[in-house]
Amino acid sequence: MTGLGARVLVNVALLSLALALTVLIWLEPWRQPPPAPERLSAIDPAEITRLRIEARNRTPVELERKSSGWRLVAPLSLPAGEYRVSALLALATAPVHDAFRAEGNDLGEFGLAPPKARVMLNEQEFLFGDSEPLNGRRYVAYRGDVHLITDAYFHHLLADAPAFVDPAPIGSDAQPVGFSLPRGETIRLEQGRWRIEPPEPGVDAEAGERLANAWRRARAVSVRGFDPALNWNQAVQLELERQPEPLRFLVSELEYELVLGRQEWKVQYHFPKKAGKRLVTLSD
Repeated sequence: MTGLGARVLVNVALLSLALALTVLIWLEPWRQPPPAPERLSAIDPAEITRLRIEARNRTPVELERKSSGWRLVAPLSLPAGEYRVSALLALATAPVHDAFRAEGNDLGEFGLAPPKARVMLNEQEFLFGDSEPLNGRRYVAYRGDVHLITDAYFHHLLADAPAFVDPAPIGSDAQPVGFSLPRGETIRLEQGRWRIEPPEPGVDAEAGERLANAWRRARAVSVRGFDPALNWNQAVQLELERQPEPLRFLVSELEYELVLGRQEWKVQYHFPKKAGKRLVTLSD
């Protein structure tokens, strides 16, 4: 073999070795996967049936899981929305970044004596303190330990009870069969067709179906406590399938919002103006 051929073989061998080392380093077969992060508790969120929230300067909020879903039971009695409830159920398995024993430490230094908030998941108690300044993680005391978790839960604990209410004013499964609108029109479903009284030029029966669909899809941007000081100068009434009594919502138009109020429920539903108008008029 000539010197040139030998050098080519050496270069090919070196290149193959370099490629093999690169693949080996990239795959790192000897490296163990990182251990799964410790969880705040061993509670299965699917087995939680009761949730109670106590926070400073807030009325305690209690929720229970019913056969039909989560429901507020105090201080209001209304169906609960999924968003906040799901977020708080996830607290049970929140990843823990660090932990230390509560005993022997001044818990006041961590905002835990007294705590800023208390959460009960079934019978298990979680106490919330301050957030630490370095990474903004929250101190949570549970079963004798103080844990540092991502601060993704505390703001839900400061929400008032109406914020836990289902943002769908008539629920997700209700079927409207009749309306009385603020301008005096009545719309009813008769033998599969919507009948509008009095008839309006340019408004056909499809307008009734659009109105019913708007209510089926309606989700408020926010739900707040009922404010009697708003200008409640209109009302809309709905008849729902398999419900003997109609629902009556007061209507208040603000500059950028339309608000539907239920004084009996002590809540009001806030919609962007355009979306809200679709719930109280026959316009397309």
